[in-house]
Amino acid sequence: MSLTTTLQYDNSSLCADYIRDRPKYPSHIISSIVDYIKEGKDTPTSGRFPLAVDVGCGPGVTSTSPLSPYFDKVLGVDISEAQIKEANLHNEFDNIEYKVVSGRHYH
Repeated sequence: MSLTTTLQYDNSSLCADYIRDRPKYPSHIISSIVDYIKEGKDTPTSGRFPLAVDVGCGPGVTSTSPLSPYFDKVLGVDISEAQIKEANLHNEFDNIEYKVVSGRHYH
């Protein structure tokens, strides 16, 4: 991804549009994700899995926050500082952490 493309995501106006216009996943989608994980792992006695990582989390409202009840920790990562700033502003969960990451280090 070029620097120009990356900078397009670092726009507070785009973040506001994303939060306003991006549909939320229906609850059955999140349930399907959790059920899929349960098929491959024993459910911990706490009922919560240790960690979920949401790559490309944006402002965190689409999948990061809905995953929170099922995991001890949820890490949302995105290339956009503006998106992560929004995610942190709206974060209501103690077990969610957001970080800006660049895929450049993983080539």
